[in-house]
Amino acid sequence: MEDVIATVKKQTKSYQRYSNEQKLLFVYYNRIKLFNVAKSGRLAGGISERRAQKWAKKLEGDKGWNIFEKQTNLVNRPKSQLDDRHKLHLLDFYDNWPQARIVDTMDSLTQKFSDLSVKKSTVHTSEN
Repeated sequence: MEDVIATVKKQTKSYQRYSNEQKLLFVYYNRIKLFNVAKSGRLAGGISERRAQKWAKKLEGDKGWNIFEKQTNLVNRPKSQLDDRHKLHLLDFYDNWPQARIVDTMDSLTQKFSDLSVKKSTVHTSEN
């Protein structure tokens, strides 16, 4: 455990990125040594008090939660409005008219697919 502590102290901190060693030390101090949350965060290499509180609450509430996994929420991300048939139409459209603007592309899509209503940003991101 001493080598992990030495490794954590040598590391430079970046914005809201905590290494696995810091997370391991936090769990060690909080669950094994039974220090309070704020002290566990401080001893683990400068984990902010609020972040330590969130981790402690998740560790208590959800026994299956893994502190080492990436903590992103991909569930609420909306699905793309343009499916394969729309993208094939865009490829054919740009093959025939490579200098087309996004407005022209939107007009072409709405003429071909009457039930489709798209924004410029959706068409622009699908072009890339």
